[in-house]
Amino acid sequence: DAEFFLKTANEIYPGSLNYLTGLIRVTYAEKKYDSCIEYCNEILKDRAYDNIALSYRALCYSKQLRYLPAIQDYKILIQNGYADETTYSNIGYWYSKIGELKKAYNNLSVALEYNPTHPYALNNLGYVLYMQGNFKRALELVNQSLDIDPSNSYAYKNRAIIFLKTEQNSLANADLLRSKELGYLEDYGKEVEDLLHKYFLG
Repeated sequence: DAEFFLKTANEIYPGSLNYLTGLIRVTYAEKKYDSCIEYCNEILKDRAYDNIALSYRALCYSKQLRYLPAIQDYKILIQNGYADETTYSNIGYWYSKIGELKKAYNNLSVALEYNPTHPYALNNLGYVLYMQGNFKRALELVNQSLDIDPSNSYAYKNRAIIFLKTEQNSLANADLLRSKELGYLEDYGKEVEDLLHKYFLG
């Protein structure tokens, strides 16, 4: 209903910042990422540094696994003065997804300077250290993340892959099942399902 009325309002008053911003939020919530990007672009063609449009466009890009343009939009946010632990944590996470581990580490470290207890930055830095082979420190950081936010399915997945590498299979299985229960598939994709089938379900 919200999308219908906002579209109608935007047709009557085309280019309205309020209506376009509302459509951005609604379409993102509905996971209509292409539509959300279109509304962001409509704002950005006249307001190239609009923080809301840049932020949502980057998040949509990341949902589509288009990490480089997401990073570029967030770098503009930082130039705009919109720099905090979440901004740097997301950039670090996206760098880790494209294998730029040094840049991921640096950005996640900045996020933790802003907030040493940011659960996602701790979890994401744990993943980077896992990728670098530092399993002990990776486990410490992911555990810290889960102590702060025990509902993060991604952190359970990260801890599970560390347990697999360190041959603690029963603990890995428990964490994968917990990650699945918390909705990993809906939020992030099939990785947990694939790991369960590969290591535990045959």
